[in-house]
Amino acid sequence: MDAELVDKKQPYARNVKAARIAGKRGHRVLIVEDNKLNQLIARKLLEREGHVATIVENGREALEAIETGEFALVLMDVHMPVMDGITATRLIRGMPGAKAQLPIIAVTADVVDGARDRLLGMGMDDYIPKPVDPRLFRAMVRRWIGGASVPALSVTEMSADDPTFAELRNQYHSRLLDDATQLESLCSAFSASAETACRLRLAHAMMRLAHSLAGSAANFGFAAIGTAAMPVDASLSVAIANPAALSATPEWADSIARLIALCRSAGAENRDAETSRSADRSRRKRSRKRGQQ
Repeated sequence: MDAELVDKKQPYARNVKAARIAGKRGHRVLIVEDNKLNQLIARKLLEREGHVATIVENGREALEAIETGEFALVLMDVHMPVMDGITATRLIRGMPGAKAQLPIIAVTADVVDGARDRLLGMGMDDYIPKPVDPRLFRAMVRRWIGGASVPALSVTEMSADDPTFAELRNQYHSRLLDDATQLESLCSAFSASAETACRLRLAHAMMRLAHSLAGSAANFGFAAIGTAAMPVDASLSVAIANPAALSATPEWADSIARLIALCRSAGAENRDAETSRSADRSRRKRSRKRGQQ
């Protein structure tokens, strides 16, 4: 079934000797991703296949890791601070020897028409869209590093209802109120400040938070939050590139207010649900005590 998820029109796999782990069946895989939750998802999925992950947070760190280490595969985010994934891929392709042929899979929320072909044209070998489908992720990894060497997992074991993902969703759900509060505080401080340098610093902080929400919300079932965060991330990126424009009333004010409202609503829903679950647990505990008397 996994094979059906992979586009058979993809270019053939690069002839690179996969970096195996001594005494084990898995391979070493480099995750290049600045979002902590997305890092965790990728690492857990790889570990389930018997692989060992090394995690870096931007393209520059990826180059350093590849220069000094051996990897069978790179999972490359596209939009990252310091150095983006496209620049990092171009520089990897310019490395001497076999490292230039290292398979690189783009893992990105960029799903507009033509995005996949554009990324392949820039030197990447394959493409996994965000939010990540665990089955597609597994199929793609197996395609590029010979997954026949590790035992297959059933689709049900990799489903989004897996306990691992349920736990991650709960953790993510509980932090949305904090994200809303932080974003609102940054936005208020931005509006109150008249100093370009201060506004630039605050815009960077808001962009990082919006980028994090855009990259991870949909993975945990909050598609509306991810969709709302994308234009905020993009607008702030444009504004940061032109600091003179930061002195004007921001065009993204309404977009960021919508994003804050969505985060607060989802977080409050989770808080109320957790309060209800806690009350149920307390009632069951009291009932058990009475039954033991």
